[in-house]
Amino acid sequence: KTQRNHGDHNIQQRRMLAANGGYLLGLLKKAADGTTNRIRKIDDAYSAYLAGSVSTGSRTPVAGTPAWVTLEVAQGGFATGNYMAGGPILDHERLLFNTIFSQQEEVGDGKNDDNIRQTLNKYFLTPAGISTLSVFLETTNYRIMVPEEGALLTVCWMVLNDKQDEAVKIISEIEPWMDRLRFYPVPSQYPLTQGGVTSVTSAEDVSDTMENLDVGPRIVIQMDATETLIVQFIDPLVSIVLSTIP
Repeated sequence: KTQRNHGDHNIQQRRMLAANGGYLLGLLKKAADGTTNRIRKIDDAYSAYLAGSVSTGSRTPVAGTPAWVTLEVAQGGFATGNYMAGGPILDHERLLFNTIFSQQEEVGDGKNDDNIRQTLNKYFLTPAGISTLSVFLETTNYRIMVPEEGALLTVCWMVLNDKQDEAVKIISEIEPWMDRLRFYPVPSQYPLTQGGVTSVTSAEDVSDTMENLDVGPRIVIQMDATETLIVQFIDPLVSIVLSTIP
C-alpha cells in the first residue's frame, strides 16, 4: 500500500509538472506579440522550469533563496529564478558609485561592474555611509522600488535610535547577499512629499462614494451578467467543494 501511495504521488507530480510546462509554453506563444520584457520573463520562467531550478507552488520556489528575497514573477505567478533587487548594475548604482568613490583610485572607476554592488552595500555600513543614509532619511530624497532597497535605511534608523541589536540581526541576514542584491535606496532630486494636499478618508466614506457613483448603462449590463453567472455556478461549485470533504 505504501508503494502504491508513493507511485500515485509520483504520477501526480509528473502531471503537475506537465501542466505547468504546458501552461508556460502557451504563455510564451501568446506573448510573442507582446513586449520584450514580458517575453523575456516568460522565457526565463520556462527555462527555470525545464532546468528544475524552481519549485512551483513553494513559498521559497528558488533553491537556496530565503523567503524575504523578492523574486521576479512572470504571468501566472511563475518565478523566473531572477531577483527583483538583483540583475545587472543599474545606471543609478554606477552614478552613486562614481560619486562616492571618485577620489579613491583603489576602488576603481565604476566602468567595470564587478563588485560595485557589494562595495556600495558595505560602504553604507561605514560611519560615512550611515551619515549618507541619515541625510536620505532626513530629506526623503530617495525612492524604494523593491523592499530590499529599504534594508540599509532601516539599519541606519536603528543605529541612530539605539537599536543596535536589531540592526545587527538585519545585517547578519542580508550580508551573504550583498554581492547580488541592492540594499540601498535610489537617490532622487526630489523629496517623497512635494507639498500639495493629501486627503485621507475613512473606508466607510470611500464605500459610500463608490456606492453613489453614476455608472453607465454598459457597466450595469456587465454587472448584471456577472451576477447571473455567479448565481448559476455557485451551487454546483459549493457541491464540488463539499464532495471533497471527508
